[in-house]
Amino acid sequence: MAHINIVGRLSEIDEAVNKYISKYDIQLEEGNYTSPNIYAKYFEKARSFVEMIEGSKDSYKVIEEDVALQIIDDIERNFYERDEILQGLEEKKQKAIEMIKKLENFINLDITVSHLNYFDFIECKLGRMPISNYKQFESFLHDFKEIIFIESQRDDVYVYGVYFCTREAENEVKDILYSLNFREEIISFEFDDLNFRGTLKNVHEALENRLLTIKDRISIVQDDKLHALGLNKEDIMTAFIKIKQLYSNQNIKKHLIKVNDDFYVFAGWMSVEDAESLNLEIEKDSKLIFTIDNTYKTEDIPPPIKLKNNKVFEPFEFFVKTYGLPMHNEIDPTPFLAITYTLLFGLMFGDVGQGALITFLGMYLHQKKGMEFGKIVSTLGLSSTAFGLLYGSVFGFEELIPAVWVKPAEGIYEILGVSLALGVVLILTSMILNMINAIKQKDLLALYFSPNGIAGFVFYICIIFSIFLVLTNQSNIILVFTGGLAVLALLVIGFRETINAKLLGKEKEVHGSSVIHSLESIIEVFEIVLTYFTNTLSFIRVGAFALSHAGIMSVVWLLSTNAEGNHNFLIVLFGNLLVIATEGFIAGIQALRMQFYEMFSRYYKGRGAEFKSCRNLEH
Repeated sequence: MAHINIVGRLSEIDEAVNKYISKYDIQLEEGNYTSPNIYAKYFEKARSFVEMIEGSKDSYKVIEEDVALQIIDDIERNFYERDEILQGLEEKKQKAIEMIKKLENFINLDITVSHLNYFDFIECKLGRMPISNYKQFESFLHDFKEIIFIESQRDDVYVYGVYFCTREAENEVKDILYSLNFREEIISFEFDDLNFRGTLKNVHEALENRLLTIKDRISIVQDDKLHALGLNKEDIMTAFIKIKQLYSNQNIKKHLIKVNDDFYVFAGWMSVEDAESLNLEIEKDSKLIFTIDNTYKTEDIPPPIKLKNNKVFEPFEFFVKTYGLPMHNEIDPTPFLAITYTLLFGLMFGDVGQGALITFLGMYLHQKKGMEFGKIVSTLGLSSTAFGLLYGSVFGFEELIPAVWVKPAEGIYEILGVSLALGVVLILTSMILNMINAIKQKDLLALYFSPNGIAGFVFYICIIFSIFLVLTNQSNIILVFTGGLAVLALLVIGFRETINAKLLGKEKEVHGSSVIHSLESIIEVFEIVLTYFTNTLSFIRVGAFALSHAGIMSVVWLLSTNAEGNHNFLIVLFGNLLVIATEGFIAGIQALRMQFYEMFSRYYKGRGAEFKSCRNLEH
C-alpha cells in the first residue's frame, strides 16, 4: 500500500472527485468537511422508484445532472404522489399477500369455506398452538370428547390446524385452548369480487391467481404513466445511476481536509500500482498536486490491508477475515490455509460418492444461491473425492473399487502415522512462516529465541529426531548430540529475554525476587514443551476421524443388510445423508480448529485493518 496526498482548489473539487478519485480504489482518511449531502433525498427517492418498477440496473446512457434530477422530480409530482389508482391496486396487492400468507398454514386441511362459516350446532376455528403446549393438548384429548382437532402442518415453533366443538362446550373449549396458548387465525373470506368456494387450497390458488392479475395491472398502469411523461424504465434507471454517482461523490468530499478557504487535501491509501497510474494521469493536470508519501511511518498508523489471491485461494479469505486480517508486515496466510485445510478435510472425510455430493452441493450454493462459501464447499468435496480414491471408498462401500493407498480399517497404524507425520510437517512449516514474519517485522527476539523461532525450530527438530532414533533402536552418539542440542535450545527459549538484553547491552527488568523469576521461567518452559507435545498429538485425531468415518459407514451398510444379503436402499441413502450432514460438518470444524489453534497461534497475529474503498461509500 502507498500513502498518497492529493492537493487542489476547493472551487475545483467536483472535477477532481469525478475525474480521478471516484475512478480508483482509495481508502481516504477522515476529513473535516461538514457540508451535508445535497443529493441524499434524491438518491432515496430514485432508489425507491427503481425498486418499484423492478427494472434492469444495466444502463449505458450518459445524462447531465439537471436532467437526472428533473426525471425524479417529474415522477414524484405526476407518477408517485397520491395516485389513487396505484394506491388502490397496491392496497389490494398487500391484502392478497397477507391472506395468502395466512392460508399457507392451512391448505393441507380437507375442509371447505362452508365448513368454517355455516355450521349451526358446531363451532369451527382455525389457529396455531406452540408445539410444547400441543403435546399437553394431545394427552388432554383422550379425556375431553367435546373437541376434535385436525392438524394441518407444523414448523419449528407452532402446530397449525382447525378444531371443532359443540356450541354448548364453546366457552369451556376456548378457555382451555387459551390456557394452552392456542391463538385463533382470523381470515376474512372476502376479497374484491371473488366468490370463494371449495377447500382452503382452492381459495389459496384463487388468491394467487388474483395476485398475479393485480401485479400485471400495476405494471400496466405504471407503464401508462411513464409513457404519458415521455419516460421508460431505462430512463429511470439512467437517472438513478447518475444520482447514485453524484451522491457517492458527495460522500467522498466528507474525507477532504480543508486547509483554508481556497485549498483542500485528500489523504489516504491505495495500491502501489493504482498510485502510479493515478500519478501519471494527474501529472498532465496542472490544477492538482499528487504525492506519494514515502516518509510515512507505518508504525504510527499501519496501512489497511487488501487481500489479493488467485481464484483458487480467494474463497478461503473468508476464514482469514474471520480470524483477523494480516498486518502490512505479515504474510497473508490464505494460500497456506487453503491448501492445508483442504488436505486435512479430505484426510478425515475421504469418500468418492459423498465427496461428489458435497462438490455438487457447493456448486449449487454458489451458482444458484450466490453464496461465495459454496466455492469452499466444492473444494472440500473434491478433496474428499480424491482421498476416497486413495481409501477405495464409495458411499462407505469399500469393495467396489480398489484402494490406491490403503483401506482405513486395514491400515489403522498407517493412517495414524501419516496424520502424525503431517502434523509435524505443518507445525515446522508454521515455525518457518513465523520466522519469515519476524524478518519482515525486524523482530530479532522472535526470529532467534522464541518458541516458534530458530531456537524452537531446532528444539522441535531435535526432539522429533531423537524420538525416531529411540523407536528405531538407534541409541548412539547421534541421540546424545540431538538430545543435548534440544536441551540447549530449550534453555535459550527459557532465558530468551535475558539473552536478548545482554546482546543489546541492557539490563533485564526483573519484577519480584530472583527465586520467583526462576520459578516463572521453569513453568514457562514446561508450558512450552507441553504445547509442542499437545499440538503434535492433536493431529492424531485427523487419522482417528478417518477411521471413525470408515467405521460409521460400515455400520450403515450392516444395518441396511437383510437376511438374504441385500441392502435396503432407503437406509443406505439416509445413512449417507446423515453422515455427510453431521460428520462432514464436524470434520470441517475440526480442520478449521487446527488451523486457528495449532498453526495460526504459531505464526499469525491477524491484527490488520481492512481496506475500504471510497468508491463503496454510500453513507
